[in-house]
Amino acid sequence: MHKNYVDQVENYLIVATNAIINLNRCVNEIKQTNKQKKNKKKERKKERNSFFH
Repeated sequence: MHKNYVDQVENYLIVATNAIINLNRCVNEIKQTNKQKKNKKKERKKERNSFFH
């Protein structure tokens, strides 16, 4: 019974750890995407400004 409980807890920890790793991956992808969007916006703004001046 005791070993069973320990195994279960261990499995929950593994699942939780994997979930955290996956969430982290998602967060990093979102950050990367946002950075790219921001850079595109800056680029477009620069182009517009140079066009009008």
